[in-house]
Amino acid sequence: MDFKFLQPGSTFYKIAEWIQRLVYVNLLWILFSLVGLVVLGIMPATAALYEIIRRWNNGVTSFPVFKTFWREYRAKFIKANLLGIIMAFLGYLLFFNIQYYQQQSGQIYIYFYYLSWVLVFFYGITLVHLFPLLANYELKLHHLLKNSLFICILNPGYTLMIIAGTAVIGLVFLLLPSLIPFLGLSSVAFFNTWGAKKSFAKTENKIKEHRKDDTDDTEGTANNLNDKTAENIEDTEN
Repeated sequence: MDFKFLQPGSTFYKIAEWIQRLVYVNLLWILFSLVGLVVLGIMPATAALYEIIRRWNNGVTSFPVFKTFWREYRAKFIKANLLGIIMAFLGYLLFFNIQYYQQQSGQIYIYFYYLSWVLVFFYGITLVHLFPLLANYELKLHHLLKNSLFICILNPGYTLMIIAGTAVIGLVFLLLPSLIPFLGLSSVAFFNTWGAKKSFAKTENKIKEHRKDDTDDTEGTANNLNDKTAENIEDTEN
């Protein structure tokens, strides 16, 4: 029997290797969430998980996973928990508004009710790039939230792709809930990181193009000013 598919470098071997990595980091996420008594552990554990997967996604595999996870968990403990508090507060506020306006009568309350759902939509898409941004860039919390929303709006195709892919993964777990403890968050984070990487690259290219256009416009304006100055000097000499 030919066992070439089991050899390192084969497609089967690479898939098995990735599954092994995702299972391991998902178990670390559960462990460190419990270390923080869940409430204080889930956010920094999620931030650490995204950092590990970001490295793997960039082709970096030769590093101590456990030590790196623990270091990232400690480094982002306060920031990640503050982010969690902000998002939980905003989520509760939106939920309260919807419940309140739904029980009121009058045209103005209907407008506020639908406006709250619009805000829920923006709240939801902000979550799409939140942890990939936290893993890739050193940003203050308000810049993290603003840039996450900005990137989602700037790249609606990738945003919809990530949401759709996450929904499919969620459906798989509904059908096979026994996989959740092993691949629950890590598989979602892997797909999220992969899509966000493409979205970040596209956003950076757009920013570079915009800056280039601004530079060209500035140079063109400077050249025109220089030409006019030269003309004025010639007229003065004549």
